[in-house]
Amino acid sequence: MPLKNFTITQHLVQLCAFAYTVSALPLQNITLPLPLGTSNHGTPGLLCTPTKWTDVALFYLFNYVAHAATVLTRPGERSDDFIASVIGSLLFPALGLYRGIEAILCGAVLVRNDDLRKAARSGALCISCTTREGDNVEWPSGKTEVACDRSIHVLTYSPPWLKSRFRTPVYVQRQVIHGAYSLPEGYRFAIVPSDAQFTAPASPRAVLEVSATYNMVKALIALVQSGYALMTLYRSRGDQIAQFGYAAFGLTVAPYAVMSVMNLLGNLCRPDYASLYIVESSIMDEARRRGGVFEGAVGRVLEDRV
Repeated sequence: MPLKNFTITQHLVQLCAFAYTVSALPLQNITLPLPLGTSNHGTPGLLCTPTKWTDVALFYLFNYVAHAATVLTRPGERSDDFIASVIGSLLFPALGLYRGIEAILCGAVLVRNDDLRKAARSGALCISCTTREGDNVEWPSGKTEVACDRSIHVLTYSPPWLKSRFRTPVYVQRQVIHGAYSLPEGYRFAIVPSDAQFTAPASPRAVLEVSATYNMVKALIALVQSGYALMTLYRSRGDQIAQFGYAAFGLTVAPYAVMSVMNLLGNLCRPDYASLYIVESSIMDEARRRGGVFEGAVGRVLEDRV
C-alpha cells in the first residue's frame, strides 16, 4: 500500500513538472496565409474572411427557407391557401407569429381521451347554421284568410351556443370538410366554439376517434431553425451593427427566430387536421327537412349545456 501511494505521488510530481515546462516555453508569432479581403474590422480577436456564395446560400436556407417549413397549418386548410400563408409569413413575420400563438392558446394539449373536445379546441369541427347574423331573409307570404301584399321580413340571429370567444360566429370559408354535404339555401357552415359540449355515443361500447396527427418533422425543423437563427444573432458582432444599425443582416433573423420558437410550441400543443369534421345540431335537422344532405358527422352538439 505505501509503495502504491509513492507511485501515485511520483506521477503527480512528473505531471506538474511537465506542465511547468510547457507553460514556460517561449511564444512566437506565426504568419498564416488568409484570403484577400480578410479583416478584423477594428475588433481584436475577430477574424472575418470574405463571404462565399455557399455562406450566403446557407444563411438564406437556414434562416428563411427553413422557417417556411415551420409555418403551422390550420385545420382543413387548402394547399394554395397554405402557400399564400407561407409567402405572407416570410414577408410579414407577424402573420406566422399569430398562427403560433393561436395554436398555443387553443388548449388542445390539455384535453385527454376526448377526440371531439380536442378537435373543438383545435377549431377542427364545423356545424351548419343559418345565414349571417343580421341578414334580412325574405319569406314570401303564405296563403291565409287575410290577404297580405307585402313579404314577411325575418331577422335571424345565431344561437348562443354558436358564439365563439369573440361573441361572433367564425364561418367556414374555403376549408376542406370531411364527408358529403349539400347545404340548402340560407344555410352555411361555421366553426364549433372551443368550449362546446357533445352528447355521448348511443352505445357505451362505441369508440369515437377523430383523425389527427402531430407533425414532429415540422417541430424538428422549427427546433433546428430556431437554434441556427439564435446562433446567427449571437455571431452578429463586430462593426456591422455600428455601420448598419438595426438594418444589419445579422439582426434580420430575430423575428423569424421568435416565430420558429412559437411554431415549435404550437406544433406540440395542437395536432394537425387534414379536414374539418361535421357535428350535428337542431339547425342541421332543420336544414335536412329543407332538402339538405349531411353525411359523415362525427358527433352532436349538446345545445342545452352551452
